[in-house]
Formats: sequence, C-alpha cells, structure tokens
Amino acid sequence: MNDEEFVSKVRENLVHREIKMYKTKFSKMDLSKVKDPDWMNLFQLYSSLDEVNQSRLMSSIKFVINEVLSELFSILDGESSSPGFEDTVTLFNSEGEKLSGELMFYHQSQMQDEE
Repeated sequence: MNDEEFVSKVRENLVHREIKMYKTKFSKMDLSKVKDPDWMNLFQLYSSLDEVNQSRLMSSIKFVINEVLSELFSILDGESSSPGFEDTVTLFNSEGEKLSGELMFYHQSQMQDEE
C-alpha cells in the first residue's frame, strides 16, 4: 500500500463510512434506548432541525472529521505545529516502505476531488 492508497482507505473508513453511519443512526435511533448523553444530545439536536439544517449538520460533522484527519496526517508527515509532536513519526507499510511524507497532500487532493 502506498501513501495515496493509505489515505484513500482511511478516508473511506473514517469519513464516508462514518457519515453513512451517522445518517443511518439519526434516521433509525430510538431515544428510549439511548444511554450515552452525547448521543442523546446529538440526536435531539438533529431531530429538532428541518431537512436543510440536518444536511448542514451532516456537512459540519464531515468537516470536523476532515479537519481531525488533516491534523493527524500532518503529524504523520512530520509537518505538524501542534505542541508535543516535535519528534517525527514515520509510518511504514508491510513491505517496510515509508508511507508518511505526502499523506496531507493526498488528503487535501481527495477532499478537493469530492467538491
């Protein structure tokens, strides 16, 4: 697996799959079975919105997921300005090839392709 494939797999699982999961949960969630207060708050918020604003909320959730991935990929690329990440973290595939270095580039490229 190379950098671009890795980013694609991460994005498929952590962006696209999660957004689908949220949409499914929101459409089928039974409030009487919800135990987690964060899920309860999120579901109540979503339920209180009209269709346009529900779509905006889903776009906002996707935005936040992408922002978190951007920071993670910049850490793995050794480009993060976040405190505590002064040491470089290097990612290798199963063949021992270095993956980090252009992860953020591929992430941004794939985000732009989706617009």
